[in-house]
Amino acid sequence: MPCGITCTIALVIIVSKIIYTFSVANDSSIKQYKNSFTPELREIYKKITMERLSLYIQGYTLGMVLSILFLIYNTQFAKRPMSVISMVCIVVIITFFFSYFYYTLSPKTDWVLNHVTGEKDVKAWLHVYRAMQLHYHGAFAIGLVGVGVLAYAFRGSCDPRF
Repeated sequence: MPCGITCTIALVIIVSKIIYTFSVANDSSIKQYKNSFTPELREIYKKITMERLSLYIQGYTLGMVLSILFLIYNTQFAKRPMSVISMVCIVVIITFFFSYFYYTLSPKTDWVLNHVTGEKDVKAWLHVYRAMQLHYHGAFAIGLVGVGVLAYAFRGSCDPRF
C-alpha cells in the first residue's frame, strides 16, 4: 500500500508541474509576440498551441499511468523485491521517456513558422520558442521530482527509514 503522506506530496509537486506548464501563457515575451499577430494568425497560433498542449498532457499522463501500472504490478502481483532507489529510477524513466517520445514523435498538423513572414518575425518567433523551451524544461524538472516522490510512496512503508 502506498504511503498517503508521500502520495500527497507527490500530487502537490505534479500539480505544480501542470501550473508551470500553463505559465507559458503568462510569459511577457510570448504575450508581446502574440499582440503583434493579425486576428487570423492569432487563431492559427491558438489552434497550434492547444494541439501541442494536448499532446504534452497526453504523453505525461500516459507515462504516469504506465508507471503506476508498473508499481502496482511489481508490488502487488510480482512481489519482486526492489530497492526504493531502483523503483524510483524506473518510474522516472518510464514516465519521462514515454512523455518525451510521445510528444516528439506525435504528428503535428501545423507549425507557426509556416505562417510567419519576414526576418524580423522569424527572429521574434525564435525568441518566443526559446521562452517556451525554458518553460518546458522547468516543468520537466518539477515533474521529475513529482514522479520520483510518487514512486517513493510505494516503498512499502511510511517509515522514513525505509
